[in-house]
Amino acid sequence: MKTILAPDHVRMVAPACKDPVLVAALLQPVLDTYAISATPERVGMFLAQWAHESNFNCLAENLSYSAQRLTQVWPNRFPTLAAAKPFASNPRALANRVYNGRMGNRPGSDDGWLYRGQGWPQLTGRDNYAYYTRLTGVDLVGNPGQMMTPEISALVCGAFWQQAGCNALADQGDMVSITRKINGGQNGLDDRLARYRKVIGALRSAPKVDSAPPIPALPPKVPPPAPAPAVTRRVVLSRFGGDFEDISDARVQITGAQSVVINATDPEKVQVRVE
Repeated sequence: MKTILAPDHVRMVAPACKDPVLVAALLQPVLDTYAISATPERVGMFLAQWAHESNFNCLAENLSYSAQRLTQVWPNRFPTLAAAKPFASNPRALANRVYNGRMGNRPGSDDGWLYRGQGWPQLTGRDNYAYYTRLTGVDLVGNPGQMMTPEISALVCGAFWQQAGCNALADQGDMVSITRKINGGQNGLDDRLARYRKVIGALRSAPKVDSAPPIPALPPKVPPPAPAPAVTRRVVLSRFGGDFEDISDARVQITGAQSVVINATDPEKVQVRVE
């Protein structure tokens, strides 16, 4: 049996989500593919973890810091204000300074900036982008900006969950270990648990089906109406400003300096079709 995710579930766990309808639609096939939808507990922990990380909004890591803040966040790299000043309010330079030379980012390159934290999972580092390229079949190394689309973020979150063995941990109710897998520590554990508790009751009472409901068939195409029969009206010809002459039944060839004027003021003299 599979748990069916609804937009309201997304709203419960991520009230700041900008488009819960889209998120629910994108996540359902991911939940099914990785057997997350097999139990409400798996779905609840999956939602709580990624909602904590991003509220299911595609965000890029904020690397705009003051010089003072840089000395606090990276004291080993910026031991003084003078060392930090060139990187203050300079996100690209900062990303390359603090991320290059690790996580597969090449020294002296733009990798730190290109592969900074992006998307729902805040995927970071060239090695990780390469790894999830292999898992998802999406070229994240060649086009890392794809992480800023909800479709790709959803795929990567599902692939991460599966490769990290999070389904088994969710079955044990082990939110602590799942948090370590995602965060590397226990940052935000209380918030993750609170989000889980907000949604788990609704998920347990949500519809369960043997498979995800099929996409409704499109209505049959209605053939376009047959064109109305052509109406032939009188065609009149005036040569050199003279009187109008009825030529409805004639084939006329205009040559030389002759001019043709169609009288459009009288409905009975409107040309509808010309042979």
